[in-house]
Amino acid sequence: MPPSVEKRYKQLYFKFIKAENLPKMDMFGTIDAYIYLNHKDDNLRTKTVTMEETTVQWNQEMLIPLELPSSNDKLEFKVYDYNKATPDELVCSMNFSIKDILKTDSSKN
Repeated sequence: MPPSVEKRYKQLYFKFIKAENLPKMDMFGTIDAYIYLNHKDDNLRTKTVTMEETTVQWNQEMLIPLELPSSNDKLEFKVYDYNKATPDELVCSMNFSIKDILKTDSSKN
């Protein structure tokens, strides 16, 4: 960014409550799920939770620091199944635009 561009700083707040009907990835018909969040150099993850019946319940909050304007608008979430002996397995992923997220909260810009 050129030095003339004034930077602003914000934080995005996320609360990961639960996931339902995730695929059963383990031998015993469960999944040990966690969410991995990636934005620029910030890599965060939730705790690992074992599915009970059809629900994984995290009830976990996270804050993501933002510097605006940003050269990277992508926010990526990935759900993994944790494994002790083998690499963790990717279950699903989602990508979001930070600009789109901030537009939904335009009253606080």
